[in-house]
Amino acid sequence: MQDNEPYIITKKRTVRKVYWGRIVAVTVVLSLIAVGVILWFSRAAGKITVDAREFWFVSMGEYSELSEASSRAEAVVNSGGAGYLHGAEKYNVAASCYANKSDAVSVKERLTGEGETASVFSVSCPKIAIDKPKKNATLLKDLLARPAALFDELYSISVKTDTKEISEAAAQYAALKMSVACEEYARECKALDAAASDYLSALFTSVGASLDVLARSDGNIPQAVKYALCETAVKICKETNEFANKLKNMS
Repeated sequence: MQDNEPYIITKKRTVRKVYWGRIVAVTVVLSLIAVGVILWFSRAAGKITVDAREFWFVSMGEYSELSEASSRAEAVVNSGGAGYLHGAEKYNVAASCYANKSDAVSVKERLTGEGETASVFSVSCPKIAIDKPKKNATLLKDLLARPAALFDELYSISVKTDTKEISEAAAQYAALKMSVACEEYARECKALDAAASDYLSALFTSVGASLDVLARSDGNIPQAVKYALCETAVKICKETNEFANKLKNMS
């Protein structure tokens, strides 16, 4: 019995060593997997994202001289179009802005079929991702979605005004309410972190000013709505692109 005891004891120790070694190894692997999953989800959950957006314009001509572009814009305004000048060195005279490419192309084809010179161009802003703040995350997410919602609401007003589904007075009243809402949105931005607050506050203030001009217009209201629509799209893209670049520089 004594001769066998060392063997039995040694064997038992060997078995226990292998058994516990495997448990430790499996535990470590599972722990690493769990940590990886937690980090992945926490990282994904720690970002608030805003989808990229593209806006489509029907251009009635591109001009290198501001005087020529302005003259063409006046003619477009008289025919009920926006007459919005887009560009710096070259000026596109936009008749209107659309939420999707197919609508812009459809209008362009109708105009060219009537003998007009027309083309389609777009302006866009990228998807942005912002670190979720420790406080007011829900407010930030809500405010980030509102610029695009403002454009969509104004686009709907433009369509309904053109089709006379709503009166011109109703269109102006809707623009006034949106302008007042922009002022409130800008005030709410003060509760956000500095970077997002500055970006959104400037955007809401700028868009609100365009809507206020529309609400006070005493001219061709369908044309004024189209102009405000073009201006709103450009302002959204300008401010958002600047903010996206700022985020890149901060990372």
